[in-house]
Amino acid sequence: MKKSSCVLLCLILIFFIGCGHKREIELPKDVRAISTKWQDDHLLYATSNGIFTYSPADGKTENLMSDDISKKDINWLDCNLSPDKSKYIVITMGHYDNTVEIRDSETDQSILQLNVDKYREGVGGYSPPVGQAEWLDNDNIFLSTEFRLFIINIKTGDEVQVTEECSPITTKVSQNTEAPYLSWAFNVKKMGDRLYYYSKRKPKTPGVGSIYYGDKTGEHELLRNAWLLLAVDDRRFVYLKETKPDVTETFLYDISTGSSSLITAERCLEEGIFRTNKGKLVFMTGDVTGGIYQGVVYNPDTRQSQVFDIYNGERDFPDEDIDKRQFGHFMGAFEQDEECVFLFSVENYSKSQGKYIKDYLAYSTKSNKLIEVDDYGDTWLVNMNISPSGEYIIVTKHNQPGDDDFLFDVLKSDNLLMRLQ
Repeated sequence: MKKSSCVLLCLILIFFIGCGHKREIELPKDVRAISTKWQDDHLLYATSNGIFTYSPADGKTENLMSDDISKKDINWLDCNLSPDKSKYIVITMGHYDNTVEIRDSETDQSILQLNVDKYREGVGGYSPPVGQAEWLDNDNIFLSTEFRLFIINIKTGDEVQVTEECSPITTKVSQNTEAPYLSWAFNVKKMGDRLYYYSKRKPKTPGVGSIYYGDKTGEHELLRNAWLLLAVDDRRFVYLKETKPDVTETFLYDISTGSSSLITAERCLEEGIFRTNKGKLVFMTGDVTGGIYQGVVYNPDTRQSQVFDIYNGERDFPDEDIDKRQFGHFMGAFEQDEECVFLFSVENYSKSQGKYIKDYLAYSTKSNKLIEVDDYGDTWLVNMNISPSGEYIIVTKHNQPGDDDFLFDVLKSDNLLMRLQ
């Protein structure tokens, strides 16, 4: 009896110890894909075998669409889940094909295949593909070819063209030197009940175009000599404005008041402005070839900025072998507990190796510490995309220009924060 009690006690202890030990989730590494994007904190990615959704919080991967993509004319793919996650849009582009399809998330069945040619025809010799299609709600989507913008009800099939018809202009201009530089609806953003987008409709005119807004009732020009960058929320967006010839400044626009506030008069470095997981705006400034760069955190509520000296090549990485230093890419920033971490890359020319060496770096505004995220060797291009919560980072690794696919890893932001302490 005493022996049985001891065995039972051991089993109980093993059970509770096992339950108390939380298994570390193994994050994806070196997964080959042709497309990746965050939607909420789920990662949507496409491989040669189909489309998948991955949840880093629990490590679960689900197959949205089973298809042998490798046998199709596809070199670019985008996917967007509906607000209730019951459906998703798939856009594909290839050397000859361009498709838009609505599919059921649960059954993997096609709900609607749109006739893309209908939206592209009649515009002249240059006809942009459908490159953007997103949800307005669970029943309505918007679709843009850059020359035309539509709102479509996927249940009834009702369609409304939001933008004025482009063909009176696009059919009369040069298809090689003028048409590719025109647009009627580029970088469309849903804010509230309206769509906001950039447009340049006048050929042979220097400078940038205008920002428009529209809905089913039509469209209106909002700001001239302005370029829409990003939506902050449903009532504010960031834009560039040409204030003088060859001088552009960055502004915050408040839709409810119709007022603009200057964010910066300095030219932002490569990739421009990002929104953090806490709603701040971040960007980097400096001379591209100077090797000294600043990071800026802008609060859209207080309209105040904080500037940090985040990189000085000669100070941070002194090396007699380095001949030239230049900026690579800014890839955004995430916030946690009053700390903001910038992700960016630099390129330093090595005299001994006769080539530029790329470094992918992270800087903390709290510790003022700068670290290398990882050594990616001779990888041609590395991009980092932060999840909406700021908890995870997807790293895409492109071996050479022209490749349709790439490898990706998922990193946990907390691991970077520990190294930055």
